[in-house]
Amino acid sequence: MAVPTLVGLAAGGALGSVLMGEFAAPAFAALLVTSLLFVMTYISVVVGLSALTGSTSRASMLTIGFFVVFEFMWGAVSYGVVWLTNGFALPPLSEFPNWVFLVNQVPPSAAFTTGLTAFIPGDISGVAGPDFEAFYATPWVGIVMLVFWLVVPLAIGYWRFSNADL
Repeated sequence: MAVPTLVGLAAGGALGSVLMGEFAAPAFAALLVTSLLFVMTYISVVVGLSALTGSTSRASMLTIGFFVVFEFMWGAVSYGVVWLTNGFALPPLSEFPNWVFLVNQVPPSAAFTTGLTAFIPGDISGVAGPDFEAFYATPWVGIVMLVFWLVVPLAIGYWRFSNADL
């Protein structure tokens, strides 16, 4: 999985540098490292879920379920909690509770997007982010979440697999 990612990023970087007339090596390196971490994260999740069960079909369903919940439905979860705690109404985005930022970093793709901004040098204008001072309101939270998704599913899968009767 790393090779197709590297090939795709190299082709995109080459095309982008030709079209834009410049090559930003630090930003490209940040994209490369963060993308490889993202790929390894999903591999870890899939391998961990696969090790939890002895059935290929169950492993497939767990993987599809994980993807659907965390990539498609997770935003509805955080909005639903805000809706419930606000008396069945959504406040304006500027009045959302601060914890929503942290909850929205749980899906690997959101963590990737946020974490990428931690590595890109300089200011990224136009990137919406929280305007409050909290330890979890920094781009590094995305990197921490990616590392969490990289380590924990593999550890649980390894534990389950090592205790299985083969």
